Amino acid sequence: MQAAIENENEMLLQVDDLKVDYQMEGAVGRAVDGVSFALRKGECIGLVGESGSGKSTIAKAILKLLPSNGALAGGRVILKGRDISHFTEEEMDAIRWAEISLVPQSAMNALNPVQRISSQMVETFLAHQAKADSRKTLLDKCQQLFEMVGLSRNRIFDYPHQFSGGMRQRATIAMAIALEPSVVIADEPTTALDVIMQAQIINLLKSLSEDKGVSIILITHDISIVAQICQRVGVMYAGRLVESGDILKVFNNPFHPYTMGLKAAFPTIKELKKTLISIPGSPPLLTKRLEGCCFSDRCPFSIEQCQRVIPHTVTIREDHYVACHRIEYAERFRKEIIDIFGTRVRGQS
Repeated sequence: MQAAIENENEMLLQVDDLKVDYQMEGAVGRAVDGVSFALRKGECIGLVGESGSGKSTIAKAILKLLPSNGALAGGRVILKGRDISHFTEEEMDAIRWAEISLVPQSAMNALNPVQRISSQMVETFLAHQAKADSRKTLLDKCQQLFEMVGLSRNRIFDYPHQFSGGMRQRATIAMAIALEPSVVIADEPTTALDVIMQAQIINLLKSLSEDKGVSIILITHDISIVAQICQRVGVMYAGRLVESGDILKVFNNPFHPYTMGLKAAFPTIKELKKTLISIPGSPPLLTKRLEGCCFSDRCPFSIEQCQRVIPHTVTIREDHYVACHRIEYAERFRKEIIDIFGTRVRGQS
């Protein structure tokens, strides 16, 4: 994901050295610290990591929807060759939904509870089309969108509370693609859904990418979802991108200890007797300025250099990048990572 930025002409969206700060009770917390990645047309990339790693903040920064205490502290966001990181609110209004849209984490909160879905979808069209079609034509478009996401045409006239959680999520996806944007950011689209509905949402996103050519940024803590529909992945920790690249290369042969820990902590039906581990310790405070590697306090391979020097991102092989001082050591003990982390957990208990 890092090296992809080198050929800018191929890229639909580029995030270059993005930094985001939050003002927190007299202190400044850095939620995103120098993240870079790029997105090609029709591609789906995933951003994974535990809660608080900066994934959702990246989405809000791209769309310039940060809360009042958040601010872009550095970097660029380039959409179709244009640097939109310093666009005015009026300029952003023109591209939100039309060129880049968001499927929010909480579908119920994203929908107005006192308005029918039809009214909210029609409003989206009216806000972005200089020459609006008739209301009947717009309603027909809304119904077509509902059918596209697997909902009955007439359900557009219902209120949000009449929908199940999965139906609300489908409705927000229909609204997100209403104006045929080039990029859709899906922030935890399967949270709080049962496994059957999760599978349907995953298949829907996959269809949008493969059949409609929509480029998707999938934000989630569930690495299994990323493995199903994404071509590339970025592993986030404490606001930094610690490992990224081709999905199979990163997940089959991870090089960063944190990625190894995530993989070891996730159950798989293929290895029912596999021992699951938890990574001991806690992520660093946002207000704590990190001098070295952000994972050094929890890493079983940490040395003095890790504590005081921020690791550069290096290329392991084509389309596989890691920010770690101890790549060779970590690779050597990749198969023993469960025992190594497990020993640390038992030692703290």
